[in-house]
Amino acid sequence: MEVKCLAICDEGIVQRLLGQKYPDAAKRFDRFLLESYLEDNDFVKWCPSIPHCGRAIRVGTGDRYCEVKCLCGVTFCFNCMEQTHSPCPCTIWKHWNTRIHGESENIKWIVKNTKSCPKCFKPIEKHDGCNLVKCKCGQYMCWLCGGPTGSTHTWTNIEGHSCNRYKESKDKVDTGRRQLERYAHYCNRFKIHEDSYKEQHEKLGPAIKEKVKQLESNHLRPRLIRDGDWLTDAHQRLLWSRQVVSRSYAFAYHMFGGELQAHRSERGNLAPAQNLFESQQEQLERHVEQLSKVLVTDIPALPDQEIVKVKQEVVNLDKILERLCGEMYTCIQDELLPLLTEPMDIAAYTPDGPVRAKVFRA
Repeated sequence: MEVKCLAICDEGIVQRLLGQKYPDAAKRFDRFLLESYLEDNDFVKWCPSIPHCGRAIRVGTGDRYCEVKCLCGVTFCFNCMEQTHSPCPCTIWKHWNTRIHGESENIKWIVKNTKSCPKCFKPIEKHDGCNLVKCKCGQYMCWLCGGPTGSTHTWTNIEGHSCNRYKESKDKVDTGRRQLERYAHYCNRFKIHEDSYKEQHEKLGPAIKEKVKQLESNHLRPRLIRDGDWLTDAHQRLLWSRQVVSRSYAFAYHMFGGELQAHRSERGNLAPAQNLFESQQEQLERHVEQLSKVLVTDIPALPDQEIVKVKQEVVNLDKILERLCGEMYTCIQDELLPLLTEPMDIAAYTPDGPVRAKVFRA
């Protein structure tokens, strides 16, 4: 090209100029074009795998709120690029994820090892065997019941104080302690299901494959029994449902704790909606545990008739969990999120979990 030539030098020309003499520069140029395209396109993103698998994922227009699975096996929320978290909205999941990784152990320790001062409500730790403790604010309290007391005491009792009989507290509600205990409840439930998911993915998964192998290799059994696909399908249903349950606790903590603002006209509908949600959550959780219990049994060792019964039970639980997960999504999307002033959305329910993504090819 001549100096000051006004002809457009498009990417094809650049490739021809670089390709023969500078192939590495041509590859870097292609990479730059691809990254530039991805930055300007809301429907194509890099897979967040670590180490990076090098794939870019494309979704259809309007599918930004979805959960996808890359060919490398990583599943993620396409909107926020975090791990899959539906039916919990991205905004809530971000707050929960920050807190669960930063405060959970400290809060659980505080709830277990301290009590709140009845005057200033700050946590107090007991360092010796005496049940009369003193807060930094100067207030004395009984460690057994948490009630305020005077300072006069003996080794066996505190003067003018008796707490062997239960009395309903009429004092100001200890909101700090209640909030800590509330968080500990949701945190514990969340982590229990997260740990169960991990164990059932890493240990139960290989065990299910071995059971299927044993069933299919025993040619003395009827064909109906030798087909082990129902076990594989049920295991996938268990994992997906377990994850939905754990995420539902993250959602419930924020939804029903007063942290999210509801429309003034809708505040009266929050309690009935919460009852509906918790009822569905309880049913989902119960059936997840039922399926989990069945899948750990030594199915190949059972007689043919017993295997048929177990298969029917597993297939029924599979269908029930598919329905209950769908109802949980519907409850959150249609009954709860519309009550909030801040617009939120969740990924659409897919019965078999995150869909295998389309790999973007430049």
